Amino acid sequence: HKNNFEKTPQKNNVYAVHFSGSKPLMELDSARTAGAGVLSIHPLKSFASIPQAIKTLKDTEYGITYNTPQGGRLAKSIVKILGGHSIIVEDSKKPLYHAAACIASNYLVTLIDYAVYINEKIGIKPEDSIKGLLSLVEGTVKNIGETGTKKSLTGPIARGDTETIKDHIKNFNNLFSKEDTVVYKLMGKKTAEIAKQNGWIDGRTYKELINILKDETG
Repeated sequence: HKNNFEKTPQKNNVYAVHFSGSKPLMELDSARTAGAGVLSIHPLKSFASIPQAIKTLKDTEYGITYNTPQGGRLAKSIVKILGGHSIIVEDSKKPLYHAAACIASNYLVTLIDYAVYINEKIGIKPEDSIKGLLSLVEGTVKNIGETGTKKSLTGPIARGDTETIKDHIKNFNNLFSKEDTVVYKLMGKKTAEIAKQNGWIDGRTYKELINILKDETG
């Protein structure tokens, strides 16, 4: 607690640690002022269930932030004891590091829920939809682990199949709100960028895809 640090001077080798992925070391200024070292150790782990998280803690990546060599050694030692791996995150870059984690974890939930919602609109029950989509997602995640994100891309945009994308958008426009369609288009544009970077589609196809996926709500 902040008041405890302010009232009790700390001796050497005492460290205060916070576990936030986004907050800077400045959050521990009262501890630092009282003479303690400060660290941040953030597990890249989803804690929807604490017992399950504890069971799967081994091999977790931890974002560590420190301001002294001694602090760095301590942070790495703690992570090693936990059976994890360290990623050094600059204090000023923590918000973006945390945003990346949110995209990969929190927004993945949103993305799958969005797909379930689309299937529900065409008469597929959520429980059936989730089962099928999870099988698809698990295969994709396995591919990412083996070959990285860019080389794991499949589907119509990766093939440069502009007609299929046009058909998707036509059907979105018939059944869904503009906001729902915009989400699809934004994801499609980012996907087209990956396909172009991979050299799987040429410049002309890329431009055609971007034009098809143009946001016309504004």
